[in-house]
Amino acid sequence: MVHNADAPAPKADSSDIIALKLFYIPTSGGSTCPAPQSNGNPPAAAVQIASLSGGALANFATTGVTFSGLAIFVNDEAVGNNMGCLYVVADLLGVNGRNFKTTTGVSGVEGPSGSFTDVPPGGAPAGTVRTISGTASAGCETFSALTGIGPSTILRGTVGFDASNLNGRVMEFRCVDTDPDTSSVTINSVTITQASGATAQAGSDISRIAIYQCAGTCTSGDINASQRVGSVTVTSFPVTIPLSSALIPDNGSDTFAVVVDVPTGATVGRTIQFVLTANVTEGSVTLTHGPVTDDLASTIQAGPSCDLSQVRIVPATPSRVRFTQPSQQRTIRVVIYNNSGQTISIDDVVELYDELLIVSTAPDLPVTVNNRRRQILRVTVEGPEEVPATFWRPYFDITFTCADGTSDTRPASRASQALEVRKVIAEAVGETLRFSVQGHSISGISVQLFDLMGRVVGQADADGPVVMLKAQDRSGQRLAPGVYLYIMTVRSPDGQVWRSEVRKLIVR
Repeated sequence: MVHNADAPAPKADSSDIIALKLFYIPTSGGSTCPAPQSNGNPPAAAVQIASLSGGALANFATTGVTFSGLAIFVNDEAVGNNMGCLYVVADLLGVNGRNFKTTTGVSGVEGPSGSFTDVPPGGAPAGTVRTISGTASAGCETFSALTGIGPSTILRGTVGFDASNLNGRVMEFRCVDTDPDTSSVTINSVTITQASGATAQAGSDISRIAIYQCAGTCTSGDINASQRVGSVTVTSFPVTIPLSSALIPDNGSDTFAVVVDVPTGATVGRTIQFVLTANVTEGSVTLTHGPVTDDLASTIQAGPSCDLSQVRIVPATPSRVRFTQPSQQRTIRVVIYNNSGQTISIDDVVELYDELLIVSTAPDLPVTVNNRRRQILRVTVEGPEEVPATFWRPYFDITFTCADGTSDTRPASRASQALEVRKVIAEAVGETLRFSVQGHSISGISVQLFDLMGRVVGQADADGPVVMLKAQDRSGQRLAPGVYLYIMTVRSPDGQVWRSEVRKLIVR
């Protein structure tokens, strides 16, 4: 049993203690126990055998707390090993100036049935009062919101999440560790609510909040996935955001950016101003820092509408790719210029040729492109098994979405309102007849194949500029070698139609 009832005021109580730990050394004789180390820790040979923390310390300053079920055995003096040394160690978070005069009592059993209770003069030498002083682990000795950070206005449709810009950054906070211990500081989570008077609503005005750990001063380069330590979809306030890897080295410091997404349906004139608290651990101590308040409110404004016609796609390069080996890979480069008035997301790239397989894109999709910025896509494709084979642009469609939710899909080539057919290609490749067309604004093609008597022997239809037809007649028999006739029909997205004249195809 350990208590602090006899300490003079101001008396240390359970709020000053993180944990009480009990250490033990069995000895082989002597009349005194080894002295503690100079730093206050028990002797190096001592082994921790018990610990009390939290609610188990509630009565420390009054009736006392008990380490029970210890099963420490001390032999009779005639046998040897007749002495055991106990050390009670307190891990302190305490308030400077509070006092300890700790008394320790021991109870146990001697012999087959006897029991005893011994209360020596105290855990400290008789009459000695020990006073808390110095600096305990205190997490961030400085925890503050940076002043003058964030925009005074924020446009609805702003996407701050991994956007490599500071448009959505409404607040920054900073942690500085200066205490003399050797522990790093971990920020476990932050809790955010709106300041009194701020009117923006969770969900409708603020859809997402993300936290980024900056390399010193926050710059646009810090707003990316690798430095994002936490994020959450906002449905109500307050909102708690768990953080991962938000580590401040011992005696170090760092700054964190609070970034929001403001949906296009947000109400103009409403304001965003955050109050933030943090749950922090240093060593074995867990603390709450804050609240700290953003000193600069951000007012939601309408901003420009999104004009997807101003998203320009530079024709893919090279203009054609040729494959001379089975499953050969080629990389195609596309440049997208965003002048839509809003941030856009490039969501997907879809092949227009059945024989081409998109292996990868660099960067990975989706990727965000800010207004008046460009994005270079490098698309790696794998060619067919049957070679040689040549393909002309456009090779694929690109799908992108504006911050206001409008989207478009466009071929990675020059935009053209009029249907244009530049070249028709028909070839027999093994057991397959391949028909393709090159040009602009091509959404699909169909083909009819005839024998020289004018009888239909096959037909097919496909989206995109390529259609394949098995080299078989309607009964499933392989086409006999010879000359066949075909007519190709080409469609545009807006319903324009181009039909070829009757053309010849030789099947060998």
